[in-house]
Amino acid sequence: MKNIMSAISNEVDDYLDEPKILLSQIWHVECGPDYDTENHAKNPHYCPKETQHVAIRTVMGEGELWLRGGEVITLPANSLIIINVHDGARWRCRKAEWSFEFYRFEIEDASSLIINQVRMVDVTETERRISEECHVNLGGVSHFQMQYAQNLFKSLLALWHVEDGRQSLRNASIEHCISYVIQKLSLKTTVLDIARELNMSEKKLRRIFIECTGLPPKRYVEEKRLKTVLELLETSTMTIKEIADQCGFYNQSHLNKCFKNKFGYPPKLARMKVKMQ
Repeated sequence: MKNIMSAISNEVDDYLDEPKILLSQIWHVECGPDYDTENHAKNPHYCPKETQHVAIRTVMGEGELWLRGGEVITLPANSLIIINVHDGARWRCRKAEWSFEFYRFEIEDASSLIINQVRMVDVTETERRISEECHVNLGGVSHFQMQYAQNLFKSLLALWHVEDGRQSLRNASIEHCISYVIQKLSLKTTVLDIARELNMSEKKLRRIFIECTGLPPKRYVEEKRLKTVLELLETSTMTIKEIADQCGFYNQSHLNKCFKNKFGYPPKLARMKVKMQ
């Protein structure tokens, strides 16, 4: 019994040590190019506490945040930024449209927050549901609805942090994939070989490359190889046959065909142009 009471006491102490967070407003804003709003935090009739912060979560379009120090920050889709309410001077729609969620909240200790820094975090279905529930219950008439909204917002802050970490891992995975592919340009390696080496399916590898580069992996490899070929033709004394072997083409005929399809003329002509300069 003593151990159980001690554990409960520790949990209570940990809870009391958590920074207190109080959500006061949620706005869902969908605006066009005429949207241009100044922050009235310096208005003598509106003096928010120094502990008040704002989270701006862009869902679609693109916005622009002006800080009081003169810095202008672009807020693209799937971005998140948290600022102290006194730091923001102005925000406006940057292009044809801007759809965003605006959360105003108080936090006693903001040391755990990432302030004045744009983070790219995909808007998930889970986040949409939490945000909607939070919005509905914040304006509720009962104490329990209000408390529920506060807890939902705490969950939202935690979710942003977790998703930010996941996004970083995904980005590291993408960078690793691209780096690995570039290393294999000199080999006659297929997309299936690359996928197996990276311990993923061809479908997943294809999705990663299209999301990151706009090209499927096979096309990306071809583009990189041909770019390397052109550089070697212009800067080296290697023969075209040697270049074909160096860049992972099956033979010189294969290189000639791919090069002409890409640039409209054969590799031999590219080298002649360099000599004529």
